[in-house]
Amino acid sequence: MTDLSYEERKCLRRAAEDARDACNPHYGPFVEAVAHPLRILALLDMADRAAEPTAQDRKDAERWRWATALDDNSETLHSIVLSFGGDQAKINERVDVYRACAARAAKERA
Repeated sequence: MTDLSYEERKCLRRAAEDARDACNPHYGPFVEAVAHPLRILALLDMADRAAEPTAQDRKDAERWRWATALDDNSETLHSIVLSFGGDQAKINERVDVYRACAARAAKERA
């Protein structure tokens, strides 16, 4: 997807949107018919975001690396998500606190 030019991505996006809009949502196989265009749209969105990583993307990547580094970290993240439900800001804040504590403890051990 990243090899495509902006114009090519725009044409693909329009074609996928047209395919999605042409489907009748009240018709039975709607999900199967729309799944492919929606995947194309999702891939195009990811390609657009990948072109320009933001500071938030870098923070999210660091949190993901921390969560997947150790089983204890993933269990901690799981408990945080269960505690705060869908509140992304609180989850991020709590994960950052745990990451800071872990970094401080590692520094003291060294």
